[in-house]
Amino acid sequence: ERSFCLHFAAFAGGRVEYLGAAEQVCGQDGSYDGNWLDGTAMPDEAILPALHAVERAAARGYYGFAGIDVAFTPRGPFVLDINARFNGSSAPILLFDAIRASRGAVVMRSHRWALESADWEAAVERAIDAGRLVPKCIYDPSGGPYPDHPAFILAMILGRDREDVTRYLAASGM
Repeated sequence: ERSFCLHFAAFAGGRVEYLGAAEQVCGQDGSYDGNWLDGTAMPDEAILPALHAVERAAARGYYGFAGIDVAFTPRGPFVLDINARFNGSSAPILLFDAIRASRGAVVMRSHRWALESADWEAAVERAIDAGRLVPKCIYDPSGGPYPDHPAFILAMILGRDREDVTRYLAASGM
């Protein structure tokens, strides 16, 4: 029905902290297509098995970030895999509360967008100026050794709700 990446930080000495969850967006073919972040509270039945997996890793000496993918099925949550690393939604999770507080956004969509229009720089600048976009990475190949590679942006689009973000994206030219 839905899947989330639950984020944890494992510290030297074995302490583990739950950081939050990002809903995974999947394409029709099942490929990863970014995340929705809206502060969705995870039930303990989803957090505890994921937490125990990271605690076991920490007890064996692992420390750092970990993302645990959890699917929600009609029979309850199911842990899919353990990613003992910084994940695609790690930066958005770490920035989420600060962005919500400073920008007033309730929902964020984290994604990689191809910048195909001729005026993509202006569209990105308008979105930043409007307080709707927080870039993580912008790749402009025009001056580099791969000028035929498409430009892209890794960013978070901010809004009041998912429909607001979706409408904004459709109208923004990105």
